[in-house]
Amino acid sequence: MVFMHISGPSFTKPALISKLLNATKHLNDFQVVISEGRPNGSTEVKRLDSTYYFEWCPINEHFMQASDILVVRGGHSTLGSALLLGKPMLIIPIADHSEQFSNAQKMVRLGVALWLDPLTAEPKDICESIHKLYSTSIYKSRAESLSKETSKYNGLDRLVSAVMDALR
Repeated sequence: MVFMHISGPSFTKPALISKLLNATKHLNDFQVVISEGRPNGSTEVKRLDSTYYFEWCPINEHFMQASDILVVRGGHSTLGSALLLGKPMLIIPIADHSEQFSNAQKMVRLGVALWLDPLTAEPKDICESIHKLYSTSIYKSRAESLSKETSKYNGLDRLVSAVMDALR
């Protein structure tokens, strides 16, 4: 399954969603779920050909966990979740959002992702990237390896310890 989790300001979404919907027409060998990430949008799933589409998906975490590949924008929270779950990613950052571009490049260097420029990416590029992520086992094995590494650390315990040390 490919889960396309689209976050960010509403004005940044229509062009990308259009490209993703066009790409899904050529991803017949995958089950595809798209979450538009529209706050207050309908939580009812719509069937668009072979794609399931949510305006607002109330169970994003479940789809992230069940997916083989994630298509995301590149924010810290989403990337952190993907790393923890051991999921390869196609990252399409928000245009002119330097943090997301930097995050995408870091994920590529870690060997867990591919990224596409949101202004030049075409549906064909999206399809090719998804197929490459799925058919090249190194992305999955690297993501799983990093997931095992990240699960060794308990962020809450480390935070409590740091606060307690600071209070002493």
